[in-house]
Amino acid sequence: MKKSLKKLAFFGVSLAIVLLGFYFYLGNTNERVQNIEVSSSEPEMVVLSASWLKYHPDVQSLYKDADLVVMGKVGTVEPSRKDEYEIVRTNMQFDTQKSYKNVFKDKNTIVIKQVGGTLDGKEWFNTDIPVFKQGEQYVLFLKRHKDLTYGVMSPVSLYKIEGGNAIHKESVRSSSLKDLDSELIKLQGSMELN
Repeated sequence: MKKSLKKLAFFGVSLAIVLLGFYFYLGNTNERVQNIEVSSSEPEMVVLSASWLKYHPDVQSLYKDADLVVMGKVGTVEPSRKDEYEIVRTNMQFDTQKSYKNVFKDKNTIVIKQVGGTLDGKEWFNTDIPVFKQGEQYVLFLKRHKDLTYGVMSPVSLYKIEGGNAIHKESVRSSSLKDLDSELIKLQGSMELN
């Protein structure tokens, strides 16, 4: 019987130590969690990804489906805002330096609307087509929206111009700007004949 009491006492003391340990551990953990500070210097991020209706395997298919094909430079970028579907969009002025399809005679600036931007401290990041920045140069294949703004047709419908090169998302499609320009001029000429 003495052995049973000793075992019971040992078990009781062991249980009390374990319970006290959990009590102090949980108490300290909650205290640590309550003292974590979240930095507000970096915006929260919402990642957006889209499905695209059509893949364009080459410049000719892009040219055929585009409403407007232009080379130019991103001008003023307007503050982002939500549209009627609660999607954050950013409008920007795009100063056209050269038009390859549906040439403007009296207008050198168009408005491009892109999905993504920063609103109320939260960044809405489009994984396919990041929001353009002021001063960047592009050759763009665009679709016209009902509100007379334009949008990039898909992730493969833009070439970023850097150092005389036309850089494409799919690196095998990158080329010199001179080669891309020549190809677009040929397409422009062949479309005018039709």
